Amino acid sequence: MTGKPTYEELEQRIQELERAESDRKQVEELLRESEERYKGLFVNMGSGVAIYEVKGDAEDFIFKDFNKAAEKIYKQKKEELIGRSILEVRPQVDEFGLIDVFREVWKTGKPKHHPITLYQDEKLKAWYENFIYKLPSGEIVARFTDETDSRQMEESLKYSRLQLEAILNNLDSSIYITDMDSHEILFMNNHMKELFGKDLTGQICWKALHKNQDGPCEFCTNDKLIDADKKPTGPYVWEIHNQTLKKWYELHDQAIPWTDGRFVRMEIAFDITWRKQAEEERGKLQEEVLKARKLESLGTLAGGIAHDLNNLLFAVMGNISLAEDDLKPEIGTSENLKAAEKACIKAKELSARLITFSKGGDPVKKMMSINDLLKDIVISALSGSDIKPAISISDDIRQVNIDEGQIKQVVRNIVVNAKEAMDDNGQLTVSCENVDMSEEGYLTLDQSEYIKISFADQGSGISKENLGKIFDPYFSTKDMGADKGQGLGLTV
Repeated sequence: MTGKPTYEELEQRIQELERAESDRKQVEELLRESEERYKGLFVNMGSGVAIYEVKGDAEDFIFKDFNKAAEKIYKQKKEELIGRSILEVRPQVDEFGLIDVFREVWKTGKPKHHPITLYQDEKLKAWYENFIYKLPSGEIVARFTDETDSRQMEESLKYSRLQLEAILNNLDSSIYITDMDSHEILFMNNHMKELFGKDLTGQICWKALHKNQDGPCEFCTNDKLIDADKKPTGPYVWEIHNQTLKKWYELHDQAIPWTDGRFVRMEIAFDITWRKQAEEERGKLQEEVLKARKLESLGTLAGGIAHDLNNLLFAVMGNISLAEDDLKPEIGTSENLKAAEKACIKAKELSARLITFSKGGDPVKKMMSINDLLKDIVISALSGSDIKPAISISDDIRQVNIDEGQIKQVVRNIVVNAKEAMDDNGQLTVSCENVDMSEEGYLTLDQSEYIKISFADQGSGISKENLGKIFDPYFSTKDMGADKGQGLGLTV
């Protein structure tokens, strides 16, 4: 267009300018609104935000803007900081490590996180976490939070846990803590580590503490420690015999909160093996007392029977003597009366043993050889049966101080028991040898010289359930009756 513009062209130009002006105002309005939103966010956001102008080749960083949260965190007003160097305001910031992060972000343009770190100078001491990024304008922005309270709480919890661990480690009981879902051992005290010979922390409890387990223990108490509302039910006390350690424990289990808020199971184990052994010993003593009472009552009964029997024998033997006196000299002594007299003498010996038993079994001892006595008793007791005796007695066997009557009774009853156990068929081996007790002793015998008599039959043996009853008065596996077992064979 070389000449003057026409009216239409001028009008079109004016409209274009008006539209451009309108667009400019809209852009300015949008920019203003955007800036207001930015300022609103900047001023009111919960994290502290500081904007820094970079000087030179990142030699220094100057405060350009500071929001309200930053003022609260730094405990300084914005007006006190704007235009000042961070190196001046925070003299230890280089050692804090933040300046290196500023320079790296300014050079690379990539945001970076500066983790929670303690900053300390003459005026300020606090833990800060920083997130650094670069604006298109080249300015550096630091968004930061004061983590001092949470860090102090964390340190306090850590200190409390260390104190608790110190207490638990010095207790003379086994204590461990496990996760109630995974069964992972989270803590073991020193006493338990010493007990198992190693630290089992991190292992699965049912694998590490018990043998031959394919899964969680059937006796696990987890379900007893938390109720339906997921709240702890309080301590649960129980007992267990640990197959790995071969010991008895009283266990106190309880659900407690762990450091991350979840509930875990704490178990305190008290070794009560000594108590169980004491209870077992007490039970044995009670059994012995009961046996003693039975023997005492039996002794009283035996004493009464023996006295009555003596009176009857006295009358019988007196009448036998009178009957012998009445016989005519030419007839001579009656063999039947002699046999009756011998029977009475044997009955008198039995009565004497009953009286001895009634007085507590005090023996009437004398020194004698046991060779012939032992052979005679065994052969006599086996007479009438097909059982073959095999008797072995050392040539140098010692003389013994014994009650002959009691030894006869004991040996005879053992042989009779063996005979009946073999159904009158087989071999009974009897051996006799000298024995010297060692310094440690043997059973309840004093250190001295003894002889040992051993019996070995070919019967079925004594069942396990009857083994502990063989010395009980009146106990017998035979049928009861006049000619049957009375359970008194070994009680005298």
